Amino acid sequence: MRRLFPSLALLCLVLASPRWCVAQDDPVTTTTTIPPTQFETTTQGDVPLGPGRWLLLVDLDLNGRRRTILSFWEMTRGQNGLEVAEFFVDPPAGVRESIEAVTGTGVIWAPTEADLVTIDEAWNDFKDSGRGITSVKSEIWGPDAYDDDIKSEEKTKDAIWVVRQTYQFLPGGSRPVRQVNIYGALAPEGRGFTGNYSAVAVATAPFPVPIAYSGTFRMLPIGPEPEPKGFLARLADVFAGCGR
Repeated sequence: MRRLFPSLALLCLVLASPRWCVAQDDPVTTTTTIPPTQFETTTQGDVPLGPGRWLLLVDLDLNGRRRTILSFWEMTRGQNGLEVAEFFVDPPAGVRESIEAVTGTGVIWAPTEADLVTIDEAWNDFKDSGRGITSVKSEIWGPDAYDDDIKSEEKTKDAIWVVRQTYQFLPGGSRPVRQVNIYGALAPEGRGFTGNYSAVAVATAPFPVPIAYSGTFRMLPIGPEPEPKGFLARLADVFAGCGR
């Protein structure tokens, strides 16, 4: 497996090709049609994650200012393991106002049970926020599949699962060309998880400029706890993993 983060020099070299870069004098239009996001997921090892709707809260310290970024994941069970779809949307109005109330105050925003219910009720009516992400590749590892890179990386060596996501962006609109996110879950918390977060986004100005982020994340389930599965359903899950 390649390293979680390729070297910045190599990353810049790859992204310097015309395929990835947007020239500084390229016109930027606000009428570009953003195509539907394409998703690809690979799973390796025994991953203590299950299907469902998940709210991820990434907590960053940006020059002394705390900021919480929300991500909305829907995980399903496919023939080759878990499949991840992410919704690039704005949170519902009531939740957004709750976040804005603590932004810049140094307080880490935590959703209330009412916030989680609001998100659950709005899930099927989310509106795209126009970030222009054309594809997401999610790679998921369980501890039995870790290689030396994951085991030696400070933020993932003690993780109980690791997810790496690679975003590709539509050119223009002051967007980066690519972003890589790393989630290293350290412990379960209730029905969810907490852990470390790292990211590198590559912008063009007019040459590739890597911008690194580091913080922590919380992962919370959305919706009621699923009913325990019967014997036949559990047996079907076993055979569903045989294609890995």
